[in-house]
Amino acid sequence: MFELDTDSFKRETFIIRLWRENTPEARWAGQIQHVRSGEKVVVQDLDTLLSKLRIFLDAERHAPEQNSRGLK
Repeated sequence: MFELDTDSFKRETFIIRLWRENTPEARWAGQIQHVRSGEKVVVQDLDTLLSKLRIFLDAERHAPEQNSRGLK
């Protein structure tokens, strides 16, 4: 059986909240919160949610290691 060595990976944790808006379109909206920094982004559709998540991950990939501030 193959086991992944997750200690060699940099990990990021997010809380993603999704809800359906109470509008005639009943579209999905949501919020992404980066656990380590506490930064939050509200989005109005799922495509934007995925785009913002990619932006968070790209920024973290290029950022130097920092002390954690955690959730706010």
